This record gives sequence, structure tokens and C-alpha cells, in this order.
Amino acid sequence: MGEIKDRKFKRIESLNLVTFTHYDSEMNPDYEGAARTLDISENGILLEFFRDFPDGTFMDMEVALHDTIIKVKGRIVRCTKQETGEKFNLGIQFTEISNENRELIKNFFSSE
Repeated sequence: MGEIKDRKFKRIESLNLVTFTHYDSEMNPDYEGAARTLDISENGILLEFFRDFPDGTFMDMEVALHDTIIKVKGRIVRCTKQETGEKFNLGIQFTEISNENRELIKNFFSSE
């Protein structure tokens, strides 16, 4: 996800509910839960969650954007502990997203 100057996609700060299934390094589901977004772009999402996951592992996610739920798959590209030490920020790059869902995210930008 890189530094802000390196980003190719516009990001917006947005708090949205996300339900997910996390997969271990052998692609076995090992954790299901709910988190919230801190920001979102056409290419990825930043989640806030109470535990960490290894970089390079994958998640199936359902993200609530207003009254629409989009389904995406993503790879964790970074996991950092927040300064408070209570939660983690998970930077996730989308690996599978339909064109329709990408358009929904673009439209979400204009409504915020």
C-alpha cells in the first residue's frame, strides 16, 4: 500500500462494517470475524481489528457501503500495531473484485 505519495488510487477515510474469513498460509480458513474500515480505495482497504495476521495471507470480505454489500478477496500487505497498542491496522490489497463492485466503490467516493 506504500506511502501516500506512491499510491495510484484515491483513498477516502470511511468507517464501514466488514465481515471476513481469514486463511492461513496453506489457504485453510482459520478465523472468521468482523472489523471496520479506516479507509478504502478501488485497489484496497485499511481495516482496524483487535488482532494481527501475517503479511501475505488472504481474506474473503463482505464490506458494507451504505446499503450495499460488496464481496472481495484480498491479500494482507501490512499489519501494524496502533500507537495505543490495543488494535492493529491491516492493509489489504484486493486480489479479486468484480468490475461491478469496483464501480460501486467509485460511486461510494462521490457520495461521501
